[in-house]
Amino acid sequence: MNQQIYRNLAVWVVLLVMLVVLVTMLRQGHPTPSELSFSDLEARVEAGEEVPCCRGCGQPLKPDAVFFGQPVPPDRLARSVEGAEGAEVFLVVGSSLSVRPAAALPERALLRGGRLIIVNEGPTRLDSKAHAVLRGRAGDILPALVEAALG
Repeated sequence: MNQQIYRNLAVWVVLLVMLVVLVTMLRQGHPTPSELSFSDLEARVEAGEEVPCCRGCGQPLKPDAVFFGQPVPPDRLARSVEGAEGAEVFLVVGSSLSVRPAAALPERALLRGGRLIIVNEGPTRLDSKAHAVLRGRAGDILPALVEAALG
């Protein structure tokens, strides 16, 4: 893919994340201040706010996701373990598999007979147990896999 396609994709990803932020705010009962808009959020991030805060309550505006260093809510962890244990194929993309609890999920899949595929630039602790290891950048490998699968 050329650079323009990647730039367009990046813009859509940013817009999607911002939409998720706004929906999450509504679900969490935050007021939606009239001054909050996509352009406002974008300007605040460009100005250096890593995770902008709600101007009404001061809480971080972020997608309903767990960022690095935050604890995984127990119900989400349980669903993740259940999904891993039921997976026929577990695809790891761009992970060193060193941060737990997520790093333990591929092992759960393996223990239940799932196949493990790892796409990563560097080695991981589970490479020797994986059914396939694809070394390289995910942005290069995943589109090639999709192309090979879909023709």
